[in-house]
Order: sequence, then C-alpha cells, then structure tokens
Amino acid sequence: MGLVADHELVRGARDLADVARERDLLHYAEALEDHRASFGDDMEMRQHAAIPMAAMWTYGTRRESFPTYVADIRGAASVAHIYGQNLVAAESLTSAVQPWAYAPRQLKPIVDLEFALGVNRIVVHTSVHQPVEKPPGLSLFIFGQFFNRLENWADYAQPWVTYMARCSYLLQQGRYFGDVAYFYGEEAPLTGLFGDKDIDVPPGYGFDFVNSDVLLNQMQVDGEGLTTRSGMRYRVLYLGGSSRYMTLSVLRRIRDLVSEGAVLVGRRPLGSPTLADDTAQFKTVADDLFGNDDRDRAFGKGRVFADGSLEGAFAALNLPPDFDYSKPEADTEVLALHRKLDQGDLYFLTNRLNRPERVDATFRVSGMEPEFWNAVTGKTSPAAYRVVNGRTEIPVSLGPYDSVFVVFRHGTNVPSRAIDAPVVKPVMTLGGQWNIAFQPNRGAPANITEGALRSWSDNPDSGVRYFSGTAVYTKSFTLAPHGRHLALDLGDLHEVAEVTLNGHPLGILWNPPFVLDITDAVQSGPNQLQVKVANLWVNRLIGDAQPDAKTKYTFTTIPTYEADAPLRASGLLGPVQILQSIP
Repeated sequence: MGLVADHELVRGARDLADVARERDLLHYAEALEDHRASFGDDMEMRQHAAIPMAAMWTYGTRRESFPTYVADIRGAASVAHIYGQNLVAAESLTSAVQPWAYAPRQLKPIVDLEFALGVNRIVVHTSVHQPVEKPPGLSLFIFGQFFNRLENWADYAQPWVTYMARCSYLLQQGRYFGDVAYFYGEEAPLTGLFGDKDIDVPPGYGFDFVNSDVLLNQMQVDGEGLTTRSGMRYRVLYLGGSSRYMTLSVLRRIRDLVSEGAVLVGRRPLGSPTLADDTAQFKTVADDLFGNDDRDRAFGKGRVFADGSLEGAFAALNLPPDFDYSKPEADTEVLALHRKLDQGDLYFLTNRLNRPERVDATFRVSGMEPEFWNAVTGKTSPAAYRVVNGRTEIPVSLGPYDSVFVVFRHGTNVPSRAIDAPVVKPVMTLGGQWNIAFQPNRGAPANITEGALRSWSDNPDSGVRYFSGTAVYTKSFTLAPHGRHLALDLGDLHEVAEVTLNGHPLGILWNPPFVLDITDAVQSGPNQLQVKVANLWVNRLIGDAQPDAKTKYTFTTIPTYEADAPLRASGLLGPVQILQSIP
C-alpha cells in the first residue's frame, strides 16, 4: 500500500512538472517544512521540479532554527545538486504572531544560515498588497514578513536586498562540493528522521542526502569516488537515518558500488523493510559485503568501514576536514559552504554568534591566492595566508553575525602572504547637541534637541517614546586639517540609517558595524552631517494600545501588542565618531 502511494505521488509530481514546462512556467516544489508527514520520499518527489524548495522561518532569541528546517533545506539542496537543477529556493523569513518585529539586522543571521545550508534563491514570505495609505496596513492573518512599502524601513531596504542578491548569485556559481553521500534509508521523510535532532556528519565535511533512486539510477564509481550523472562527486557513501533496514535491490547496488571501488561507512543492515524480499538472499549479500565483524575491510576494489564511524573512516583515508577553524571560545561557531568553481574555489562563512570572532580558518585548498569578498559592501580584498601540509590557513575576523566569502581564483607558488591590518584611531567624537526632526503625523513633536544620544523609547515624552517612523538627525561640526582615510562610525542605531555629509549622499547602513568612508565628502573646517534613522512599527503599536491613548496612528487587521509589551530600542544611539585609518 505504501509503495503504491509512493509511486503514484512521484508520478503526480512528475506530471505536474511536465505540464508546467509545456506552458513555460517555472515550477517550484516546496516539500515538508516542519515535521510534516509524507506518503512518499521527499527527494524523489522534488527531483522533477525546475527549482526544489524548502523553508526557513524566523526564530527569535534562539541561536539556531529548528532542526526540521535544516533537514528540509538539506533535502532540497541535495536534490538540486544531484539532479542538476543547481537553484535551491526557500520560503524565507516567515514569522507567526510577531507583527512588524524584524529589521534587516535581525533577519541577516537567518538568511545566512540558509545560505550555509545550500539555499541560493531567497523567496521572502510575505509581501501583502497595500492599496491604501493606512500603515502599517494589511497582513496575511498572523503571518509575515511584513515586507511591503508601508514597512518603516522600506525606503532604505535596497542594500539589504542587494546583500541577499549578491550572496545568491555567488552561491549559484560552480558546483556544490561535499565529501559524503548520505543514504538515509527508505522508510521516512527527512524531517521525520531529523526533525528533532542534528544530522550526524562531522563538522567541516560537506554532504548530500541520497535516496534509493540516486543509488539505483544516478550513481556510479569513477576514480577515487562516487559520481552522479549531473557531475557531483563524493568520497564516501554513508549509511545513516533509517538505513539499518533497506531493500534487497538497494543492498545489492551498494555491494556493486563498493566492489567497483566505492568507500562505504555504515553498520550492517538488519533486514529489509518489505516482505517482498527474500530473507536468505538478503543475509547472503550482507554477509558478503560486511563480513562477520565491524572491522575495516577491503571488498573488491573498495573498502568498508562497518563500525559506522565517519571520523574513523576520514582518519584512515587521511581526509582532513574541507573547512576547519580554531575556537577561541568553547561555543564559537562558524559555518561554511563550499562551491567548486571552474577555475578555483568559493567558500561562504557565517559567524553564528552575536559577538566578534577572530579565527584561524583552514581550507582544503593549496596553490591558490585567497581573497575576501564582502557581500554587504561589494568590496574585495586580499587575504593573508600560509600553506601548511597542503592546506591554506587564513586568519579571519568576523563581526557579530558577520559573513564573508573566501574566494580562491588565482594560482600561486608563494607559500604565504602577510597583510598588516590598518591602525584605526579616533579623530573626534561628535558629542553635544543634536537636532532631531520627526516624521509628521506619527505622534512625536516636530523637532527636539538632544544633548546626548539615547533611544527614543527612553524619552519621557510619550510622543517620542512611542514614535515609529523616520527621524532626521543633524549636526554641525568643525574638523581640523586631517590626513586621508577618514570614516564615520555611528556606534549603534536601530534600525536603518541613511547618511549625508555636506550634501553628499554616503549610503545606507543596515547592519553593524555602522561605519562609512567619508574621505571624499568631509572637509577641513565646518561640516554638516545628516543621518536619517528608521525604526520598527512596534513602539507605535504599543503606544496605540495604551488605555489613555486619545489618537491611534496605526491601522492593522490583526491584534498586535498589548500596552505593557516591552518597547524596542530606536534611533541613533551612538557614540558617533570620526575615525582615521592609517595603512
């Protein structure tokens, strides 16, 4: 019954994809998401889509998302890699019962996790049509992102969207690189197997899930590894998930692959999940392949590590991690994804903690010069490095929740390169009075003067305390004659800022560090600085919920925040400094 259902579902998925292609439609196939049941194998059903798709919802103060979303994305990415679609989409940034609660700086760690898991096409959920000027406006019931023109920071969203586009584009180049083909069995969907636990592949080794279709119809042995028809290559085949039970046809195919030269890591299967298989034949094939103990053994041209330890197999094969790094703190966590380019290698790195990290990162690459590519700024720079035992070691400095691409694209015979970090020193602090002009019709006074920068939510004036919108900070300052390489550091701010100096627009800042180069705009003598800052809708929604609120400035179609909900830090918090960089 189950096998019939599986067959019919796969055929239905294929037919739907065929109909879409006949009509020049692009077919996305989103699968299991959060522990959802399935009557078929999710990889097999997604293989027919033009773009396999998964999901990653927002997560608040938790350090990582639920494992179920990680498994779902890994499944979609594996389909794209193995069947040659290359594009991996994800319903992204979906929130529930968190109305208008996120700005780009909180969303970046979430999309960075998606990128590190293999996503290279972000599909933001959701952007509801706003036909009238009644902010914050209409919603999809309790669900967001509330990513539309009435979001407070909508006018300043371009750099954030550009960041996602740059990362997506780079992660579409070349081909995913992984060492492990992970066979997860034939009995349960991926989110059923890994919905509540991590996937048991050691850190630093890339992997793709494979199912019975891949083993039977897509995979062969070529040289030292396993290959697929699409050109993917893997060093080992690992038996995990529910693979202690497998059909006789799959067991025979695994035996044949090992005989032809594949490396197998996994425990001896206990039997078949179907009564259609002959038990005696199953035992004969298992005895032939695994022997009578769990020792490492040769089989044909291949090798079997029957104790199931990937770490032990990698050590025996002299296969160090593709990516490794020092851990200054016990909980330091840097994730990486590797794409193999036609001429070189590309790694995406993301710091998973809200603090700066300086690590010595090691890559299984040699004979190539490394570069840093910053997708926030669009700038590239050479990286210091040294080659140690055929691997490239690079010191990497990452800010809180920071990310960077490490790109190897130029060959070299030079075994090391040192790069001195510039010396940064403060030139002056822009203290004293700031003039702040608030967006009209949002409850705040037209202008205030602050002697010290602070959050609007800390202001005793309720109009300022509950203000949501854009405010313009202006300040005049006089700069003494100076050298080159000057920068403006805004310190901290919430949530997005647009900076203009002496009438020159310098750009939009949405993610720490809030620093901009001002060398070409600043002048010796008097200067005029303008900083526009937009915050979230949360504080105004809380203000409108106050029992003594005489005027409501917001319109929503769902309940939002209660009167005693905590206010969000908002505005320019500083300290604001002029910095000089000395190469």
